[in-house]
Amino acid sequence: MSLQLDEFRETATLGKVSTRALIEPLMMKGFFVGVIGSLLFAYLGSTNTFAPYLAQSDWLVTKLAVIWPVLPPEYELVLKVRGPGHASSFGLMCATCWTWPVILAAMMLRKHAARRSEVLPVSTKEILQFMLLVPFLLIALVVDDTKSSTPLNAFYPDNWGFFYLRQWFVFSLVAVFSAILFYAIGRRFLN
Repeated sequence: MSLQLDEFRETATLGKVSTRALIEPLMMKGFFVGVIGSLLFAYLGSTNTFAPYLAQSDWLVTKLAVIWPVLPPEYELVLKVRGPGHASSFGLMCATCWTWPVILAAMMLRKHAARRSEVLPVSTKEILQFMLLVPFLLIALVVDDTKSSTPLNAFYPDNWGFFYLRQWFVFSLVAVFSAILFYAIGRRFLN
């Protein structure tokens, strides 16, 4: 706590802002919008709104399997246990998840461009925090399990639709990693 307060005082006195202080509020907004979006997709799945779009959802899931290998077994389990309404809603939600890193990166770059002269260079501490996400990305995209019947340690399409939230929480690590990566690349072009 005192370290964050000291960092804030240092940046406030210099008139500069750290990269973390610049992008953290945007990432939190994106995270909460994702939670609300997950709940919306859960509701739409329970009402079978997207049931007629099962073929489109199948197609999207097969295309996403290249970069998200655990998605097809999760999708098939949702189709088997919850039916076509939830399956199509779940597949469409997972495809929509990939728009968040792009949107977040665009918002970060816009904010960076507006305050370019005030933004401090990226610190070693920020780079190390970013690299800590890598093992969790492998779990989210490659290792996530569908064999267990409990939602606490593996994917399971429960009656309440909490599996939508679980999927967003797991994917949010990928979204944060991707958004920061896009931001870092775009920041080089802005400078």
